[in-house]
Amino acid sequence: MRGGKLATLPDEERAKLPRSREEASDASYALRFLQGLDNVRVVLSGMSDLDQVVDNCNTFEKSDTLTEEELEKLLDVAEGLKDSVPCTACRYCCDGCPAGLDIPYLLGKFNQIRAGNAATVFMQLDNLEEDQMPKACIGCGKCAQVCPQKIDIPAEFKKMNEEIEKFPGWESISRQRNAEMEQQLASDEWK
Repeated sequence: MRGGKLATLPDEERAKLPRSREEASDASYALRFLQGLDNVRVVLSGMSDLDQVVDNCNTFEKSDTLTEEELEKLLDVAEGLKDSVPCTACRYCCDGCPAGLDIPYLLGKFNQIRAGNAATVFMQLDNLEEDQMPKACIGCGKCAQVCPQKIDIPAEFKKMNEEIEKFPGWESISRQRNAEMEQQLASDEWK
């Protein structure tokens, strides 16, 4: 399930999947995709709680491969996830980080920015202290050395910083919106 990425899709990606089966979980789409592959004989799924065990058992109770429509939509969702940083939030990177950064959290926010959910993400990032932001990364690479996904985390943080710098910040946006509202209220269309 790629560390849960395929088991809990972002809302906009989830909305793309057909919901002809109301009980179908996000994870079941990935597992049913595997059921349709002739060369797959065994599927190993790491499960963290009883609900996941039950869901996987229900999915594999019978062979129920994806319909053509489901496959087409699932591949579309997968295409949208390709540009994301493949962090599985294992947190191996956090223990050795001299800056004490919550690396999986920040990489998750970067994935949301890449997926086009930038506005709310920047609002959330604005609430972090400077020493919690990706620019606090000193580039030592200790995190990348222990990353099972082989992510060059300092390089990803550098890209993330570039994206953050492009965004004007919530204080500036709020001032601009307030000025626009005052203009509208002063105009004839509100009288």
